[in-house]
Amino acid sequence: MALRIFVNVVGFTDVERHALNTVFRLSEERDTRYSLWMPDAPEPAKLALVDGQSQQAQNWLERIPEDHKGELFWVGQVAPAHAIQIFERPLHWPDVVLAMDAIFAPPAELDFDLDLGASPQDMAIKRALVVDTDRDARLYYRAKLSSAGIYYMDEAVSGTQALGMARTQRYDLAILDASLPPDDIDLWQLVADIAEIKPAIPMVLVVAANRSLLVRLKGWLAGVQAVLAKPPHPGKLQKLLRKV
Repeated sequence: MALRIFVNVVGFTDVERHALNTVFRLSEERDTRYSLWMPDAPEPAKLALVDGQSQQAQNWLERIPEDHKGELFWVGQVAPAHAIQIFERPLHWPDVVLAMDAIFAPPAELDFDLDLGASPQDMAIKRALVVDTDRDARLYYRAKLSSAGIYYMDEAVSGTQALGMARTQRYDLAILDASLPPDDIDLWQLVADIAEIKPAIPMVLVVAANRSLLVRLKGWLAGVQAVLAKPPHPGKLQKLLRKV
């Protein structure tokens, strides 16, 4: 039986809305189908897709308790803390749909029971935290994570912001750029503070433009899984991401 998910779309250009409507129409051929939520829809929206760069976004945020009880996908920077997925422009709509499917598509049926204590859907949803002030670097990581099957990526532009996010959200991976803002928390203090959070983040990677012996030694002592050069070697990064 087909599953219908209503999506409350807030903001976006006419061109982007046209592309999104096309995506919704194509989803009618699938078991999990997405439709634009309207006030007269038969049920509430289970997802809000919000253009954070639009004026409508602020108006929508002010009335969330009355208007929306579902999940939140955010497009743009300075996302609310409760956004479970953040995208940057230019938008790649297949990535958006894959992230939606990770939440709403029913788990595939198995012919055997492995009794692993988690459903296939639960095991498929992995989330990464990326800390980097460089927007292009964050876009690069998003592409690499997506190719490794990690579609949830939260972005932070400072260690202080990242620490707050790590304390309120579970992550399977953290990628920390060594060049944090001058007035920010020290990198290794950030690593230590993250290590104290339970449940622990299984993999923490540090990316450093100056990958000196001292930096690598500090990383080893701090318990990070790797200290990578910036930009990281694609092959080495991909190998690590496969272990997440």
